[in-house]
Amino acid sequence: MPAVSAEYMKQYRQRNADYALRTKLQAAANRKADQFLRGLFEKMWLEFRDKELVALYLENGVVVPRGQAAEDGATNVAPNGYHYTKQNGKWRLTHHITAEAALGRPIREDERVEFIDKSNKDPKDVDNIRVVKKSKGTTARKRAQLEARIMELQAQLEELSDD
Repeated sequence: MPAVSAEYMKQYRQRNADYALRTKLQAAANRKADQFLRGLFEKMWLEFRDKELVALYLENGVVVPRGQAAEDGATNVAPNGYHYTKQNGKWRLTHHITAEAALGRPIREDERVEFIDKSNKDPKDVDNIRVVKKSKGTTARKRAQLEARIMELQAQLEELSDD
């Protein structure tokens, strides 16, 4: 193995030092940029959130900001677009409350409420809400369950005939 010259080692150390310094400067710049962007994002988020709260207040009348206990009748919109209303101390889907009011009775255990137009999740649009029976699974699933049960019963029958 050939000997490494002192000049080569000096250049090697300088390149490593330059690289280390460049890496530290880049990391510092990234941190500074992250802080700036985070601050900008928080400012934009607060402005957006305030506008959203004002719009919700104007639409529904009662909106509780984060960090405060909500009273019955308060509404909240989840990130997925579903509206929730506090009723009897519990948060409920607003379209369920609307459906119950339209039906004149509570939703039964074997029923579920769904939007006809999935892109329009306006909980006050009664024409877009329907109550359907909950299904217990697809027919393919039911068929598979029955076939499994038949095989089990046939195995038991064979055991009895062997005795």
